[in-house]
Amino acid sequence: KTMPWDWTVGHRLQRLGISPEKQIIVVGDPSGWGEEGRLAWNFLYWGFPRVALLNGGFPRWQHAQLPIHVGGSPSSPREEDNSKAGWPSGGWKDLRPRPDRRIVLSELKEKLKTSPQD
Repeated sequence: KTMPWDWTVGHRLQRLGISPEKQIIVVGDPSGWGEEGRLAWNFLYWGFPRVALLNGGFPRWQHAQLPIHVGGSPSSPREEDNSKAGWPSGGWKDLRPRPDRRIVLSELKEKLKTSPQD
């Protein structure tokens, strides 16, 4: 199932510094269960245009000595600004589910039957 979408999700993501206008890089643990793929897929399904998975996960990021910030974005709006009813500012109202990012099991089975095997 996909996560439900409403303005409260947008406000929570905005407080974390996430918005449709920004590049989203999902960083996971290479020894994990692959939950970072599910998270990236959800962002893509809901119409975020720029989503990427970091190959090698967080250990690779650390090994490259790239900056690490813990917590919300330093430039994210204050929580009280987001408590008003309505959508957060920016491109949030333009986000729409992308059904082309989904496939049902019967379609997948059919595609596997007709795809050339390696």
